[in-house]
Amino acid sequence: MTRTESGVRPVTRRTDAEAALRALRAGYARALPDRVEHLARCVRAWEDAPGDTQRLDEARIVAHKLRGTVGSYGLVEAGARIGEVEDALLRAAFVYGETGAKEWEELDAAVCVAQDHALAARRALDGGEEEGGA
Repeated sequence: MTRTESGVRPVTRRTDAEAALRALRAGYARALPDRVEHLARCVRAWEDAPGDTQRLDEARIVAHKLRGTVGSYGLVEAGARIGEVEDALLRAAFVYGETGAKEWEELDAAVCVAQDHALAARRALDGGEEEGGA
């Protein structure tokens, strides 16, 4: 790497782009716990009225979009946990009307784990680290 006469490495487009990407990821990670909390509210709303297909659709769509967006920001662990919420939602919907207590418990547990991972992603990226597991 070349240096200027003062010994400072010149800023390049690549380092500018990398810094911008880190800032973008950190900004998204800071907002992630609120987004996952919105997902949790959607899940709870459906659990309160499991016969309401509109509430189920909203929870499913929020989970699906969040899963994809989180993954596109490279937050692999958080994305995987949100994916578990989406999958658990579908399992709980499938057994609705039957004795699906196990599936409902799995859904609630998946939401809690996703919330934990969202907070961990925010902490990691706020500190300039890569996302890790919670």
